Amino acid sequence: MPISQWVGERIQNDIQEGAGMSNTIPGILALALFLAIGFASPVLAQAPSAEERQQELLRIWYEIREGAASKGEVEAKYDVGVANYLGRGTAQDRAKAVHWFQRAADRNHASAHHYLGYMYAVGVGVEANPQKSLEHYRLAAELGNQDAQYSVGQAYEYGRGVRPDLRAAVRWYRAAAEQGEPQAQTRLGDLYLVGRGVDRDAEEAYLWYGLARNEERMAEARQRLTRSQIAAADERVRALSAAR
Repeated sequence: MPISQWVGERIQNDIQEGAGMSNTIPGILALALFLAIGFASPVLAQAPSAEERQQELLRIWYEIREGAASKGEVEAKYDVGVANYLGRGTAQDRAKAVHWFQRAADRNHASAHHYLGYMYAVGVGVEANPQKSLEHYRLAAELGNQDAQYSVGQAYEYGRGVRPDLRAAVRWYRAAAEQGEPQAQTRLGDLYLVGRGVDRDAEEAYLWYGLARNEERMAEARQRLTRSQIAAADERVRALSAAR
């Protein structure tokens, strides 16, 4: 999603939900004035460029969200973390991003936990720590974040911050796969195809590959199935896809 669209949606949510209205309304008015100047007649030699308008939008939005975050709004804390991580509306500051993600995570914000899991995994803004990475991924996963569920599955499969446990990996891959996460669906299919952590089952592998729309893997699994098994699996794929 373009950052301008993401910011626009955040501002719209502020208006609809009434979050930080005392700070939001002046910011919106200032933004409207700025954009109006920017879209005025081309004879205005000093009219800001499209890039300048976008940067001003981001700056104003960041000030609004930082104010709301300072007052305790959980979603604003997460937004400020993302802005500092990406350097949008403010200078990029990964350490500051960690600070705000942690404050949001302390209030059970799943996506903030997921960001922290990634940052501790790769050592961005903090020293790499596989155990803390898994801790945050697991908390996000338990809150229903499908990306984190996949990451926890990866941790258990490959022993990242924890002793390898294929059955636990399968359990977390399945949780993410049932929410439609395609990487988890493909990996679950892989494990069924070779019988790692689960009984070998080419039809089940074909099912998960189908839900992930992974044609290459489907072709591989298809070679191990009868026509009737393929037909049955295709029907299950259609039924499950339609139910989502």
